[in-house]
Amino acid sequence: MIDIQRLYEFGLEIKASNIGINHFRMVDGPDKLVESLKDLTNEENHVLIIVLPSHSSNGSTSFDDLDYNNFTQFLVLEKFDIRLMENNFDEMSVFFRTMDTMKKLIDKMTNDFYEREEFCGLMSSIKAGTLQIDPVRHQSDTSGYSLTFTF
Repeated sequence: MIDIQRLYEFGLEIKASNIGINHFRMVDGPDKLVESLKDLTNEENHVLIIVLPSHSSNGSTSFDDLDYNNFTQFLVLEKFDIRLMENNFDEMSVFFRTMDTMKKLIDKMTNDFYEREEFCGLMSSIKAGTLQIDPVRHQSDTSGYSLTFTF
């Protein structure tokens, strides 16, 4: 299983890396996610939310070969006031900006993957073929993207 304290520290490193994230939270599930997003202000954009991973024993048949897959989700979101959106372009601009930040986040994860020793190997176990990016629309007055992956 992944070290969730190290995952939290990685979230802080992402925030400090100057890629456009200026607020970070780790949550344990959907209820806490909604609660966390309600407390955000527009000045805290962009926010990184890391959802605590779930773990699967990866089809192990005995305790001797027990191995875990860790499934997690990173969300890059921007809080906005829908009432100020005058047209479709204004609303889509939120997605343009958050996708730019998401690309920078993936670049950071890729760099950390290749610098395994420096980052305690956290990103070295990521399974690149499992990365999936999905839009998140109007989640507690935020929109952006969700990155789901396994490591």
